[in-house]
Amino acid sequence: MKSPWCWSICLLALFSHNGAATTLPVPTMSPAIAAPVVEHYKLTFEIDVKHHSLTGQAEISLRNISDRPLSIIPVLLYRLMDLEAASDASGKSLSFTQRVVKFTDEPSWQASAIEIILRAPLAPSQTTTLRLKYAGPLFGYREVMAYVKDTISEDYSLLRAESMPYPMIGEPSYQGWRSFYQNKFDYQVEAMVPPGFVAVCTANQVGEPQIQAGKTIYRCAGPPESNSINVAIAKFRVLDDAERKLRVYVLEADLDSGNRIMNEMRRALDFYTTCFGPPPKIGAMGVHNGLTVIELPDGWGSYGLRGFIFQTAAAFKDPKDAGELYHEVGHVWNVMVADRILRTRYFDEAFASYFEALAVRQFQGEQAYGALLDSYRDIYVQRVNRDPLGKTTPIVDYGQHEIGVFSYTKGAWSLYVLHQLVGDDQFKNMIRTFLTEYGEKPANFKDFQEVAERVSKRNLTTFFAEWIYGVASSELLLDKVPLTEIVKRY
Repeated sequence: MKSPWCWSICLLALFSHNGAATTLPVPTMSPAIAAPVVEHYKLTFEIDVKHHSLTGQAEISLRNISDRPLSIIPVLLYRLMDLEAASDASGKSLSFTQRVVKFTDEPSWQASAIEIILRAPLAPSQTTTLRLKYAGPLFGYREVMAYVKDTISEDYSLLRAESMPYPMIGEPSYQGWRSFYQNKFDYQVEAMVPPGFVAVCTANQVGEPQIQAGKTIYRCAGPPESNSINVAIAKFRVLDDAERKLRVYVLEADLDSGNRIMNEMRRALDFYTTCFGPPPKIGAMGVHNGLTVIELPDGWGSYGLRGFIFQTAAAFKDPKDAGELYHEVGHVWNVMVADRILRTRYFDEAFASYFEALAVRQFQGEQAYGALLDSYRDIYVQRVNRDPLGKTTPIVDYGQHEIGVFSYTKGAWSLYVLHQLVGDDQFKNMIRTFLTEYGEKPANFKDFQEVAERVSKRNLTTFFAEWIYGVASSELLLDKVPLTEIVKRY
């Protein structure tokens, strides 16, 4: 992700707050409270754009995956928000403590750290439900993550897990916050917004917006395997291509750019279909699920989620910045893979990054294509300097070390080399065959090699040994060996 922002300077005071009927002493935050996993969220909130705040309710279903009973549930919330009440599934009040603290491993990051005391310990493997009421303003986290410009305002509102605008289960630390993303849950969101505002959630919209008490209510539902909730609210104009399930949320002043973005998505879909055939019927982001682009204000920084692209106004309006769109459209052609293979990010991100390069070549020319691949190599070198595992770990093992980020660069280069090695027609036929055969069943690297060799009628053992199963390719990229010399090796 990439994004930045500016916000009102707020005086923050450390405070404690006791909820429910029981008054508890303020404890030192427990350093090692085990956090259960989230299985389901139901969020209902109303935004107040004039006061930059929201009031919300969260119903959270949890499971204890530890080997011991849990009596306390750690919760994180944005630093200026208060938890006002907590109860269990039966509506009985739960006691809690709350105070603003610094993260133990990131002192510049402050959050409202909450400990909810269960009425009875939660046994291993058992589930429980928390019902929480909370409220307060949102002004982002510029001092921690420059891109987290999340706020609530008349111009634009953005609510994401980065700013903790809804209760998140976790300890008050960077690692505790980060571990939240290991959750796999489904969710429902109901957002009440002022007249004229449109809310878009990175999930399926449920029904049509409804008017209630002069406000507009939007509902969405996220699928299982979700790990975050994102909601953008502004005076959007909505452009639809119902046949292809494409949608653009554009700020009114940029309507012409929104139409261009829609056309870019259409031609990228057409190009990839011509190259690789229709997208697989099953996939994490098949075309049947659609693709949505959401405009962000200038300076907030673009980022992508599966099926959704948040793009800054500057990039939104500049035809030269279409690469992000091409990349996300490329994900429509993802194949199914087992989780351990998925975590290498090869069959989604390496493919999408190289497909992006092919679209750039098609629409912007050979020079732009070469420049993009050069930039992938440069980024790889820079990242290896920060994380040497990117040099010493084969692509096939990226998932074991959680360094799938290298698939965006070195993974894309492996496909670049393979493309030059087998030729344009054979490469497209290879990818088309692989997608056809593994669009509805899991694939792995051996499957990909078998298809590549069968279609190209070549022995690719050395190529796969150096680029997928070994690390000789790392030196080739770090030494910036010319592509022609690399291809001669195979």
